[in-house]
Amino acid sequence: MYLPVHPGYCTGDHRCIEYTVCISQYIQVIVRGYHRCIEYTVCISQFIQVIVRGDHRCIEYTVCISQYIQVIVRGGHRCIEYTVCISQFIQVIVRGDHRCIEYTVCISQYIQVIVRGGHRCIEYTTCISQYIQVIVRGDHRCIEYTVCISQFMVIVWGDHRCLEYTACISRNIKVIVRGGHRCIEYTVCISQYIKVTVHEGDYICIEYTVCISQYIQVIVRGNHRCIEYTVCISQFIQVIVRGDHRCIEYTTCISQYIQVIVQGDHRCIEYTVSISQYIQVIVRGDHRCLEYTVSISQYIQVIVRGGHRCIEYTVCISQYIQVIVRGYHRCIEYTVCISQFIQVIVRGDHRCIEYTVCISQYMQVIVRGGHRVYSMYLPVHGYCTRRP
Repeated sequence: MYLPVHPGYCTGDHRCIEYTVCISQYIQVIVRGYHRCIEYTVCISQFIQVIVRGDHRCIEYTVCISQYIQVIVRGGHRCIEYTVCISQFIQVIVRGDHRCIEYTVCISQYIQVIVRGGHRCIEYTTCISQYIQVIVRGDHRCIEYTVCISQFMVIVWGDHRCLEYTACISRNIKVIVRGGHRCIEYTVCISQYIKVTVHEGDYICIEYTVCISQYIQVIVRGNHRCIEYTVCISQFIQVIVRGDHRCIEYTTCISQYIQVIVQGDHRCIEYTVSISQYIQVIVRGDHRCLEYTVSISQYIQVIVRGGHRCIEYTVCISQYIQVIVRGYHRCIEYTVCISQFIQVIVRGDHRCIEYTVCISQYMQVIVRGGHRVYSMYLPVHGYCTRRP
């Protein structure tokens, strides 16, 4: 029912003015109570749209071509290199980003192994029935062993022969001792032990403890152990510190405190409980209370330099409307306006002026004269009606 008016316009009739449809590189925004189009660009493929002081603009992030990935950097996006990882490469983490390392596809007579954090293929051959696969200085090969009856089997200087080793009862495992096999005790691995690999492919039990309540289990060079983190009592929280966990202090935050982020961890800052005549506001990143009074019926609450207060506005009887005057509200007279008139703002209050209907590509505003039109497009606003 109301149309926006530029502060520079005064009394008179109304006309239709150009406003533009907001073509592809523009958006429509509110400026001092009326609308206009501002430039923001279409945001082509290497740009994204962000908010900058209430309007939009495009920032560069690049399209992230095949060898790049997109990451967050100080609130915006950028692309970092990782390469596509072609068939003979795999993707690994290197200090927080990704890269590709060579491992080759590994054809049939090769297997893939870990070599100082990356993968490669080493030869092992298929190993026909009378051979087994063994590790020789870090890679695999086949050596002869013959079939060997159930209680025999050893390695002698890189190839196999049969010798007695006994069946190995349940608490023992079979190990290699100077080229042959024997049984050694290892126990079933009770609850405080885990089974790990040591010395070229056999297993033993190592202690790790059950991890009592103030400990957690972590990976250390391929096996597990317990590290201390404490249970984190009520005034502490659990955080990640260099890959493991610990507790840091934050206190429980009693009723007059709130919890905030300070350089990556949490702390409590005072804000008080905010009794009825105070409200809580943001002051340079933390909270505090400031006075505003309870706001009796003829007052309303407004924003004044970051905090709240009450200002007078009165209830506004039927022939008045509420308007903004230098940041607060008041009531001004406006009357109802009959159908060929619209309601406008003249130096802070309202009145009715004649406007005519305006066809679809025009909208109405106040000018110092009669009716004029400019070509663009926007449906007109609705009619006004006069108060009896």
